[in-house]
Amino acid sequence: MSKLNLDDLKMGYFLVFKGGDSLISRVIKKEQREVGIEDDDAEFTHVEISGGGPWSIGALWPRSKIINIQKSYRGRFTKVVRYREYGDDNKRYKVSFFGASRCNLPYGWFSGLWFVLNDWFKNLLPWASAKRPFCSLLCAYALKKVYPGSFEDYRTVLPGHFLDDEKFEVVWEGVVE
Repeated sequence: MSKLNLDDLKMGYFLVFKGGDSLISRVIKKEQREVGIEDDDAEFTHVEISGGGPWSIGALWPRSKIINIQKSYRGRFTKVVRYREYGDDNKRYKVSFFGASRCNLPYGWFSGLWFVLNDWFKNLLPWASAKRPFCSLLCAYALKKVYPGSFEDYRTVLPGHFLDDEKFEVVWEGVVE
């Protein structure tokens, strides 16, 4: 496992973080397995958009914001992935731009509740809103703005979906130092 080179963190890449054993992580892992995400990928419970170098854009409590990953995620196992459709840098930059445009919005707890309630009410339409994002909604929203065919419905995307080998390739994986 190589050391993370900040020059390899390009704008528009995604950082997918392995979850711990908190209640929220356990719920996300369970939901991911229930929608068919493989066990190994379901262990990853948080995703952010790279802003390049040590910066990322993330939906965290209480508001989405710009984050220094070396300070906030030191010691956390991470996969850096790039969307396979990326061609020219302009589109990759736009994904990061649309993610950053969601900064300072309140965290989407209510939107995330849909995943739990959908277990009991199978025909429940997604409640998620780009105006109150949770982590995977923010990333999927930004990607879908530039690549409309990236996801069928960005409101139903979970962190593990960013590890789908058909859509994303792993650029680096390891522990953030």
